Amino acid sequence: MKYHLPEDTYKDWRLNCTRGFVPDARQALVIDAVRKAIEEEELFHTADVYAFCVKQLAPSPEDLAKNTRSVEHGEVGMDLYYAREYLDAQKRFQARDLAMAQLMPSPGLQLGTLVLPNQKRYTGARIEAVEQDALTVLAKRGRTSCRFVLSAEGVRLCINWAFERKQRKSDFDRFCLELRAPLALTEV
Repeated sequence: MKYHLPEDTYKDWRLNCTRGFVPDARQALVIDAVRKAIEEEELFHTADVYAFCVKQLAPSPEDLAKNTRSVEHGEVGMDLYYAREYLDAQKRFQARDLAMAQLMPSPGLQLGTLVLPNQKRYTGARIEAVEQDALTVLAKRGRTSCRFVLSAEGVRLCINWAFERKQRKSDFDRFCLELRAPLALTEV
């Protein structure tokens, strides 16, 4: 397939950051070029990714000139931008899914001490409810009970922040392994 711009770049990519987005053949071509630029060539800056992808995709002079007055790198640049957003969203979904699979959250699961993004410590945290990716957590901040909603990835971050501050014994990965370890048999 030869690269070409869609009729409306924005509409073509409007669901690119959702789980249900399935790229068509044209979008897959763009995504593959951006992925190669970032992962294989280890390019980061927009201008470098753009230059690499233009060589890979070989857009027509008409496509390259489209909308360059109002958008840096024009519509081709926007096409690449949306493909990069798609790749970033997929990485976030993978991280969330991995955290969810490791934690296997259920109501009543004791999480222990957490440090939230506000850098405050919350103790006695436990999962109160699980609704798809949203975990309702009940914890204490001093004498005050607090309720907040996190994703499993958010729990990962909060546990790791508490571990880094030496306010808990294990990081998220070890915590999850310990949850799944079979109970040691003891003699009575």
